[in-house]
Amino acid sequence: MEIRVEDLSYVYNLGTPWQVKALGEISFTVESKSVLGILGTSGSGKTTLLKNLNGLLNPTAGKIFLDGKDRVFFEGHLSKMVGLVFQCPERQLFEETVLRDITFPFRVDAENELREEELVDLAREACDEVGLELGKIAGTHPQSLAESSKRKLAIACVLVNNPKALILDEPLAGMDPYSSLQMVKMISRMKKQRIRTIVIVSHDMAPFMTLLDSMMVLEQGRVKAFGSCADACDQISQYPKLFELAPPIVGLKRELTGKGFHIPRDEFDPR
Repeated sequence: MEIRVEDLSYVYNLGTPWQVKALGEISFTVESKSVLGILGTSGSGKTTLLKNLNGLLNPTAGKIFLDGKDRVFFEGHLSKMVGLVFQCPERQLFEETVLRDITFPFRVDAENELREEELVDLAREACDEVGLELGKIAGTHPQSLAESSKRKLAIACVLVNNPKALILDEPLAGMDPYSSLQMVKMISRMKKQRIRTIVIVSHDMAPFMTLLDSMMVLEQGRVKAFGSCADACDQISQYPKLFELAPPIVGLKRELTGKGFHIPRDEFDPR
């Protein structure tokens, strides 16, 4: 799915003494089946932007186009097309078994006519994509799983709808180094499959630099940089405080290049 945003603005508490402009005239395009990283500090507008893409919020001004069609065209189905995985989503697992948690959207849909066997197949496909074996955990209580498995299960609960775009908000939040590595590998597998557009939002983009096709840097609700990882890092280099957000590998590359070492401009793998 191609995501195109034109002059998007969002104001909280519009028309009241407490109104706050969270996004201001944002424009960008994410190519279909590519991976975008959105970098920014707390309060930069990252989560507000995600909620506008997913339909949880409606733009105060501007337009969002999905595969060339205005976002309003998909009202009622938008949350299934643009899957949003919130920070620490495992806290939202609530069913008695893994299988029931994954298939919950279909069980509460009055128009759903899928048989139990078909629901199991959908759940298995979602689990396969995140690296879980449904056959071993289908009847298990979700909260009894390891923390990393619960995070993967929460993502599977979104993937079961087969979204055209998947948004991951701080996917490594609260995870230990080993679990974080497994999560990055999972996202890498998703990218190689090229099934859907992926948006990764984080205040630390270092673990994802080798996966990104493009990167955006937000500050106070505005786009300060956008393009390839190399282009975006070059753009924020003129803003000392923003450049502090850049992964350490960016500063290392700059230092080594300054000493005469030749490093490809788009190389961000420290190995």
